[in-house]
Amino acid sequence: MRKRFLEENHRGVYSHMLLSETLWKHFAEIEEEYNEMMDRLVGQMVKNEGVTEQLKSEDWLCWL
Repeated sequence: MRKRFLEENHRGVYSHMLLSETLWKHFAEIEEEYNEMMDRLVGQMVKNEGVTEQLKSEDWLCWL
């Protein structure tokens, strides 16, 4: 998605990053930030919803 966004909206930046070989490093950094955010959000959702391993074993449909 980021690649398409840069290609469509910031062609100069995309070309520069591609030619300077920093594009893939940029994508890796974006992916790392995304994974950290998802871990944080899932942790918050688990805490707010009271989801536990016990719930998973006792009522897996509710856990879903």
